[in-house]
Amino acid sequence: MTDESVTLTEEEYEDALSRLRDWASQIANAEADADRDSLDRAADLASVFESKLWVGDLPPKKALAKRKQRTDTQQEFARWTALFPEKVGRKYSPARVSQLLSVVHIKPLIINGVNNKGEFALRPLTGKFAKDHPDEVAAVLRRAREIADGAPLTQSIVRKALADHNKLVRPPLPKVSTPPVKDEHAEEKKIRADFKRLLDLGRRKDAGELLNLLIGDYKAPQ
Repeated sequence: MTDESVTLTEEEYEDALSRLRDWASQIANAEADADRDSLDRAADLASVFESKLWVGDLPPKKALAKRKQRTDTQQEFARWTALFPEKVGRKYSPARVSQLLSVVHIKPLIINGVNNKGEFALRPLTGKFAKDHPDEVAAVLRRAREIADGAPLTQSIVRKALADHNKLVRPPLPKVSTPPVKDEHAEEKKIRADFKRLLDLGRRKDAGELLNLLIGDYKAPQ
């Protein structure tokens, strides 16, 4: 940015805003096109991974240990896509491979009537939630369908459905207030601090009087 101000006419200002809106719409459409049928493509990727036919393409890795290393893992599959992007059209990071393979397990749970063919909207249900609560995914999707009301599922709708579900199934625990712990030696610590402060200030007479007062309290009958 520069310090020079830009002078626009009202018409030029509106034209610039219009072009920005068009650009935002173009980006949104491109993202929607990229996500269209991505759930089916994730299933294709999973079928390729599970076939293990790709394992034979991998060059051998240097043995870092005496034990035999597995070559059919998700991480090795991601390495295969990086080495041979022409076979699947692009490289996939290990995180992206895990993401796509996780969402495939949700596909059979997609309820009839849910308008969704993209995996992006379903990402909140993958990973930890799907691993910890696989039996609850269908319930979240039913709630998402209610929220969507016939519109395509979006990630924000699925997040809202997940939040509603968790509130219903896992309500927050009531806060229990604990009384503050009383320091039985607080008064003693204060007197020690006062005595030390008087000595530090050179007020030895005052410190002596405080000490005599404490001795008198100690000798007084209880």
